[in-house]
Amino acid sequence: MVAAAGLHGTVRLWQVPSGSPVQGTATRSRVNAIAFSPDGRILVTGDDDGAVWISDPHGRWPATLLGRHGDKVASLAFNSDGILASACRDGQIVVWKRG
Repeated sequence: MVAAAGLHGTVRLWQVPSGSPVQGTATRSRVNAIAFSPDGRILVTGDDDGAVWISDPHGRWPATLLGRHGDKVASLAFNSDGILASACRDGQIVVWKRG
């Protein structure tokens, strides 16, 4: 699956290699960062409001607010064990614990 973010909080998804569109998600603010978990079951987005959203790219459950930074989210990354880290423009980095 491939994801792309728009300036108005829209995240669009497509199946690979068919290019078939998949139901996307929307946030309340411009999305600056997107990451898929290593197994592809989780999509995370980070936005201008500092919010980190977790969702199911297959649409089986709605997006949930994971947490917030004090500034715009600049980057998201999963390690090979599926642990998520996020960074914001003020330099803060958060490693999110699995719950």
